[in-house]
Amino acid sequence: MIFTGNEGGLTALDRRQRGAALLEFALAFPIFFLLIYGLLAYGILFFAQQSMVLAVEEGVRAAVAVAPERYVDAQQRLDFAAYQAAVTSRAREVAQEHIQWLPQAFRTHVEVEAALAADRLLVMRVRYPDYSARPIVPSIVLPGLGSIPPCPQELEAEARFQL
Repeated sequence: MIFTGNEGGLTALDRRQRGAALLEFALAFPIFFLLIYGLLAYGILFFAQQSMVLAVEEGVRAAVAVAPERYVDAQQRLDFAAYQAAVTSRAREVAQEHIQWLPQAFRTHVEVEAALAADRLLVMRVRYPDYSARPIVPSIVLPGLGSIPPCPQELEAEARFQL
């Protein structure tokens, strides 16, 4: 049996390397965590924005399907007030169906608006005002860097269509 004088103990190299992996992990983990968190937060933010765009598109599409012939009086004149009410009601209804995926706590802040002007221009808007104060995914505030990820002040989608 040959004895090297270091049985069961650490070599000088092992002693110098002790804790290096922990230190490397401690330095690399926050960077990777913020990167992954930012990707997820922006992904959810973009999904919310695109859901709002889809909601206004589908709201306008449903409003176009409202037949004005159903709102003609005996003199063959369009009852614009009744037609306007039907169009805007249908547009809001469909848009709200498309944002039902949001949790109730966030859905209460979303505003769905539809307006039909006398020139039959339909304007449909879905807004999440003050998004930066009530984000779906909270930001992480880092000293010197600010919030990660930076959030827009509000989310909004709008569509216009001439009926």
